[in-house]
Amino acid sequence: MTSIVTLCQRWYVASTLPNKEIVAIRNLQNQGFATFCPLQKKTRRHARKQTATLVPVFRGYVFFGLDPQVNRWRSVNGTRGVRSVICDEIGPLPVRPGVVETMIESTDENHVLRFSRGLKPGARARLISGPMADYLGIVEHLDDRERVQLLFDFFGRTTRVVADRADLIAVD
Repeated sequence: MTSIVTLCQRWYVASTLPNKEIVAIRNLQNQGFATFCPLQKKTRRHARKQTATLVPVFRGYVFFGLDPQVNRWRSVNGTRGVRSVICDEIGPLPVRPGVVETMIESTDENHVLRFSRGLKPGARARLISGPMADYLGIVEHLDDRERVQLLFDFFGRTTRVVADRADLIAVD
């Protein structure tokens, strides 16, 4: 889902139709555009059953690379799965340099975004998947195998939980 952007290109954002990010990416790539859509793990609960799925970090949006002087950016608006290019009164609005590149460097081979800055002993972190998703805890220990030991307060009692670093977000 990530393609290389050449030096003269910049990253732009396209709004997609609901749940059509993958369709938009496929069709943009067929037209020769570089694309990027970072993913994150999300735990879904239904009928006492939990499943972990990958969903876009920015639901309803995908990044694409183009040189507006060379490429016909208006064709993106007619691409299947795309609602419209994010524009100002002049034309497509570029993303600030370095933003998308940093996200690309922070993704794994499955395009899952893995920011782990701020995760250090004593820091607060939120679980984003698993049975305890959305709970806040204190980082107690990090190991070199991408595992984090957290302390949670449940009804006045401290509980230790071990989680994958990718399932945590540092909280300020």
